[in-house]
Amino acid sequence: MKSLSSSLIQKLEILTSKHDNLTDTINEHNIEPKAMIEASKELAKISPVVTLYQNLLEKKVEREEAQRLLEDPQMQELAQLEIIELDRSTEKIIEEIMVALVPEDPDNDKNVFLEIRAGTGGDEAALFAQNLYDMYLHFADQNRWQVEPIQTAITGQGGVKEAVALISGKNVYAKLKFES
Repeated sequence: MKSLSSSLIQKLEILTSKHDNLTDTINEHNIEPKAMIEASKELAKISPVVTLYQNLLEKKVEREEAQRLLEDPQMQELAQLEIIELDRSTEKIIEEIMVALVPEDPDNDKNVFLEIRAGTGGDEAALFAQNLYDMYLHFADQNRWQVEPIQTAITGQGGVKEAVALISGKNVYAKLKFES
């Protein structure tokens, strides 16, 4: 079974303490609006990790209880099955914690310029570029992003030689940064 290193546990304990302090700060009645916004943003960032860590601690307690049940001959088989299941869920939670602790790219909130140009190939390339542009517009629509066409050069066959658009909204760059 996987387990967390002591330094990682220490970091999670610090995050839990910070979570509690931020919650107390937000619940104060005389807090400045700007401080409230900052505290809320910070709380939103660390809450998923803290929740996962609390779930991990609960699973640890449940495993200890199941371990005690192993001493009872009538409950031994059931306890073994419970321990196996708890170990699986604990490993899954540990993996989720590791992913959640990866720092977020500070550029993820930024908007993007989408530029599509037809390559060599005449009308076929222009039709492909149009399909690609339509695909990105549909993807933007599904994510409720705003699309502002900047420039579009249309061919006579219904394709595009060039299309440029500004896509803005939540996490646009995060989802499109690897498109090229």
